[in-house]
Amino acid sequence: MKYIYQIVLILLLFGYFCSCDKTNELNVTGSLYGSVTDKATGGPVKYAKVEIMQTGMSVITGSDGLFEFPKVEAGIYNLYVTKSGYLEYQTTDILVNEDSKDKPVHILLEKLPPALQIVDDTRHEIDSIIFGEVEGDEMRSFMIYNNSEDALEWEIVYKTDGWIKSFSKEAGNLAAGKSQAVVVTIDRTKLNSGYNSTVVHIVSNNGSKQLTITAVSISLIETLAVTEITPSSAVLNGRFNKKATSSIVEYGFVYGTMPTPSLDNGATKVVIKGTAHVGDYSYAISELTNGETYFVRAFATTGNEEYYGETQSFTAQEVPYVTLLPANLMVQKTNLGCVDRSSAITMCESSIVGGYDDWRLPSIEELMVVYNEREKIGGLCDDEIIAYNVSYDVTIDRAYAPYWSSTKKSGNSSEYYYFMSFEDGTQNLTSYNYNKMFVRAVRTIK
Repeated sequence: MKYIYQIVLILLLFGYFCSCDKTNELNVTGSLYGSVTDKATGGPVKYAKVEIMQTGMSVITGSDGLFEFPKVEAGIYNLYVTKSGYLEYQTTDILVNEDSKDKPVHILLEKLPPALQIVDDTRHEIDSIIFGEVEGDEMRSFMIYNNSEDALEWEIVYKTDGWIKSFSKEAGNLAAGKSQAVVVTIDRTKLNSGYNSTVVHIVSNNGSKQLTITAVSISLIETLAVTEITPSSAVLNGRFNKKATSSIVEYGFVYGTMPTPSLDNGATKVVIKGTAHVGDYSYAISELTNGETYFVRAFATTGNEEYYGETQSFTAQEVPYVTLLPANLMVQKTNLGCVDRSSAITMCESSIVGGYDDWRLPSIEELMVVYNEREKIGGLCDDEIIAYNVSYDVTIDRAYAPYWSSTKKSGNSSEYYYFMSFEDGTQNLTSYNYNKMFVRAVRTIK
C-alpha cells in the first residue's frame, strides 16, 4: 500500500511540472513591427491603419511610416492595412515568436487612381485646351469629374494677372460620380504675337491635375522679307493681319542701321498713302549705301498707340537670288548645272547662296511659279538641249529647256519624275532619272 501512495505522488508531481512547462510555453510573446511605404515613390505612408486580423489589435503608422505591436503572443497572423487614397492590403502567414524582433514586415501600398478627372463633354480625359487664332474665339469649356465613391472638394489655381480672364466656377464640391462644367474666358488683348501657353492647376482632396491652356494670336501688323535688293535700293514689305485697321491713322515702315528702329529713335520713316486694309503693302526705298546692313520694321499708329512688326534685316548689295513673296519663295538667279536628277538634288541641298544653306530642288508646282516669274528671275534657259543616257553615252531624249523637279509619281513597276520644259511651261514625266536636265534651286522664306 505504501508503494502505491509513492507511485501516485510521483505521477502527480510529474503532471504538475508538465503543466507548468506548457503554461510557460503559451506565455511566449514576440514583437510584430515593420514599415508601410508607397509602392510607386518608396516614401513612407503616414497615418495608415495596421490591424492584426486574428486579434483585432490595430496601430497607426507614424510620420516615418513605421508601426509596432510590442507584445504579441507567439503564433501565425495576418495583417490588414488601410489608408485613404490607397488600395487595401492584406498579408498572410506572419510568424511571431521570441525571434521575430529581428524580422520586420515591409508593406508596399499602391495608390488608388485619383478621383479628380478633367474631361471633355464626351467624358474623355484631357490635359490641354487650345484656342485658335480667330478674334472671337475667347471661351472654351471643360468638365471636372469626381470618379470616386466619396465627395470631392476642388479648386482652380491660376495666374490672375495674365491673359486668362476668368473661370465660370473656381471652386466647389462634387458628390460621387458627378461633374461640374467650367467655362474659361481669355483676354486676347493681353496675348503676345504667336503662341501663348499657361498651366492651370486643379487641386482637390483626392488628386490634382494640370491643364495647359494655349492661345494663338496673330499680330496686327507684320514685317515681311525685303525684296528687290540692290546696292542702292530695296522694296520694303508689310502686312496687316487683322480687321482692326479702321482706327489706324498712319502706317508704313521705319528703317535704319539701328537693330530696332522705331518712331522715336531717329529711324527713317516712310508712310504709305491711303487707308489701311487687311493684306500686303510695299514701299520702294533708294539712296542706300552699298554694303551697309539695314534694319526695318512695319509700323502702324492710332495716335495713342504704336504697333510694330518684327525686325527684318538686309544688306544693300547685289543679291544672288530673287524673292517671290506671294509664293513665300526665294529663287537663285543662276542655274546650278545640267545634271542627272540625283546630282540635282545633291547640288541644291549643298548649295550655300546669300548666306542661306537650306536650298532645295523645287516641286513641280514651284517650278510653275518660277516659269511664270521667269522674266523677273532671269537666267533661265529656253533653248533646246539633248538629254543623254550617262551610262551608255547615247542620246535618249530631246527636250526644250527641261528643268528637274522634286516631285515623283509612282507607277506599277517603276517611279516617274516630273520635269518642266521652260520653252512653253509644259509638265512632263520620265522614268529615266539619269537624264541630264537643268537645275535651279529654291528655298522657303521663313
